[in-house]
Amino acid sequence: MYDFSKSPLIQAQYPRGGKLTLLSRMLFLILVYFAANILSSLPSYIAMLSLAPREFARVYIAAAGGSVAQGGAAEDLSALLGALSGEPLVSLAQLLGTVAVIGATVLFAVCADGRTFASLGLRTSPRKGTLCYLFGAFAGALMLSATLGICVAVKAAAVNAETTSFGWVCLFLLAFLIQGFAEEIFIHGYVMTVFLAPGRNVWVGVGISSFLFAFLHLGNDGIGFIAILNLCLFGTLAGLLTIRTGNLWAAAGLHSMWNFMQGNFFGISVSGASPMPSVFRSVLFPDSERVNGGAFGLEGGLVVTLVILLGILAVMYLPARGTGKKAGTAFESSERF
Repeated sequence: MYDFSKSPLIQAQYPRGGKLTLLSRMLFLILVYFAANILSSLPSYIAMLSLAPREFARVYIAAAGGSVAQGGAAEDLSALLGALSGEPLVSLAQLLGTVAVIGATVLFAVCADGRTFASLGLRTSPRKGTLCYLFGAFAGALMLSATLGICVAVKAAAVNAETTSFGWVCLFLLAFLIQGFAEEIFIHGYVMTVFLAPGRNVWVGVGISSFLFAFLHLGNDGIGFIAILNLCLFGTLAGLLTIRTGNLWAAAGLHSMWNFMQGNFFGISVSGASPMPSVFRSVLFPDSERVNGGAFGLEGGLVVTLVILLGILAVMYLPARGTGKKAGTAFESSERF
């Protein structure tokens, strides 16, 4: 098994692992996260307002004029927001808005906590960062495609052609590049590395960050036990990949391409989100929900459990390129890749 304690990411935590205590760090980070999420939601509300200005004006005027009871006005507003939440423009704005999470996390980590970019997994050579990102993106696309392929093979899903705008698909690719990196910088760039230090058990940081990753998705539609398990496993995979490569770029590529392929290439719900413009439109058969994930998307099914477990084993046990008899495998040493 790869010796994760030798990762340069762990070495970068010492001696400048931050100047805040663990408790104050967590409390401040919670406040920063919620503030960033409020800011990141503003673009989606602006998009909703632009799509239905008359409807919003009608609800406001009715409530202000007293012609609708306060509870009725709230219900009308909630229904309007629910109807618009599945619009492509709203979903796109919501994903793009996660850039606020990136900015808030980096500012807090560097300015308030005194962390270095290297300790957050952000500092690497352009060549190494590019190779890691491309490797992660390829792995994410391959794993998601394999998951859907297995579902189709066991007759738990079907894939159909879809007529959609190429422009929409490109815009969502950009949006998922931002969204995937936003979640990775918060979960594995900061939270996980808080618990990484020379001499400390690597699994503490990986485990805590993985449970937090799953916790942040508990409010999503269609979530269940298998989905929570898979979210924890995905967090574990991304965390171990970050430590093994010594930077955040491979995990960011994996995360972004996994979501994009699921939502905008194969047309499947991403963690319970509404369907988005996609190249194909996949159907997950209701009688096979434990296999295909049902309303939550593939991440709620047992096929994803199998695929992610295989990914975790690969990160843990595949030897570095140029070492041993199995030279030329997917991973290089942290110093080279």
